[in-house]
Amino acid sequence: MQNLLKSPDLLYKIGLFLSIFSIIIALVSSCITIFQVRKWIMIASFLFTAVIGLFIIIINDKISSIQATVMNQQSNKIDMQENKIYQQNEKISSLEKNILALKEHEKDLKVKLKNAERGISDTYDFNGAHRQNLGSGRIQTTIGHETEVFGIIISLYKNQEWPKLEDICEGQIKLTPNWLTPYMFSGIALAQLGEYKKAEERLSFVVEQAGNDPSYRDAANFLEEVNKILINNKH
Repeated sequence: MQNLLKSPDLLYKIGLFLSIFSIIIALVSSCITIFQVRKWIMIASFLFTAVIGLFIIIINDKISSIQATVMNQQSNKIDMQENKIYQQNEKISSLEKNILALKEHEKDLKVKLKNAERGISDTYDFNGAHRQNLGSGRIQTTIGHETEVFGIIISLYKNQEWPKLEDICEGQIKLTPNWLTPYMFSGIALAQLGEYKKAEERLSFVVEQAGNDPSYRDAANFLEEVNKILINNKH
């Protein structure tokens, strides 16, 4: 012990060693502390980045949803506008067709007026005979295929074969649009088949075109019955 106290160099070395060891311990402790702080900073950064990313995803999803809703609303508005334009075009087209039909009807009336003034006519009798007044008192009557069709029409009417009666009348109307008999029996058949609106159109045409011809007096009676049914169906 006395030898140690007498050796100051040894004590200095021991003290220096302890000091250095303490510094090393402090540095190591500091490094460990810094590493832990960095670790928690990194973890906090990762968590913050994850939260920010999740927040961005949610915001982006909301924006996409809003954009989709707005686009759907705009698309619906465009569809509605296109539908309105289409309906307007349809109305315009229908009006144009009606105007053309009225012009053609006007021309036809003018021709009929001139023919009436000159005593010229081209009609069909109730039984399908083709009667032509050629003017100057000349009248020509032709018995053709229409009279055969008339026999078939009457037979189908008596047997109440309404679908067949409607078919043959419709076909004959296309062939001889000036012959009123197929229109009348078509209206009767349509009424029996429950097609009252179409029947009303056919019978109204006959009443308007037949005038005072007694052969088509029944058309007015059938038309009256059909109109009653249409009125009752509305209530």
